[in-house]
Amino acid sequence: MNPLISICVPIYNVAPYLERCVHSLMQQTYQRLEYIFVDDCSTDNSISLLEEWLERYPERKQHAIIIRNDCNHGLAYTRRISIENAHGEYIVCVDSDDYIEHDMIQCLVTKAIETNADIVAAGYFYESKTASQIFLPEPCDKETDLFRVTLTGMIHHICSKLFRRSLYTVGRCCYAPEGMDYLEDRMMLVLLGTKLQRVATIDQPLYHYVYRNDSVSQRKSKKHFQCLIRFWEETDKLLDELGLTEKFQQYIGTAKIEDKAGLLMYCDNRTRKQYVNLYAKEEQTYTPKLTRGIALMYWFTKHHLWILTYCYQLYIRWIVQHNS
Repeated sequence: MNPLISICVPIYNVAPYLERCVHSLMQQTYQRLEYIFVDDCSTDNSISLLEEWLERYPERKQHAIIIRNDCNHGLAYTRRISIENAHGEYIVCVDSDDYIEHDMIQCLVTKAIETNADIVAAGYFYESKTASQIFLPEPCDKETDLFRVTLTGMIHHICSKLFRRSLYTVGRCCYAPEGMDYLEDRMMLVLLGTKLQRVATIDQPLYHYVYRNDSVSQRKSKKHFQCLIRFWEETDKLLDELGLTEKFQQYIGTAKIEDKAGLLMYCDNRTRKQYVNLYAKEEQTYTPKLTRGIALMYWFTKHHLWILTYCYQLYIRWIVQHNS
């Protein structure tokens, strides 16, 4: 059995990184692939470079399409367009500044067929210029609460995974709202988690997540907080509809504080002052349950110790970039 696999790639101003990504996609050992590249109105030469590199793989090129948005819509919209134009039985999302191992698709497909899983999650490398760390997904068995697995972040990014396409096309919409360009993959995972019947994992890193100091995901602003608030509004609403709010109440309270503290570490002081009291009710109840690092960050921001906050931020960045 060799099902068609759709590889969905949103593109926006990634010229320095795109070549490595494209070559890793074209050189996959698995053969039945289609590629959907969606350009979100790049202002650099990303698309001309993409077209040039596709010429080197004529057999693959005939199964690749390039879609251009009418204007810059952002990541959430662009990812949705790529998935909506997919025809494969399964979908794999790849960010255009990342890259994958040459046998990633084959490994994911083999596991999906063996287990009849709706989603197969592999491990990934988290790479900076100076170091690389490995993260592996927690194993899931049939006794596992699969929705909890996605809600609690045990299955992390939307990339490094293979999804059954019917999850997107049947029933509840599983796309993040347009404009939610931060946490959009987490929103999709929570929505997908309401439909999963079986999850399989691969205890091996196959995806390379590239840490970029200039990436939008590394610079935190007011928009990031707005996306965070929207994410939890949508998630709270979903849990209420499913009657699961009480079941996940402790996780939700802790996660909200941790999410806020994480953003406060990487934003300017003006934004910190604006959002430092966000989720104050949850802080009263769940602060004792925070991890030591998040608790320390919470204490700095709660007492408006911005210089210590900044120093702690630099320390965490150093740890991320130098630990392997």
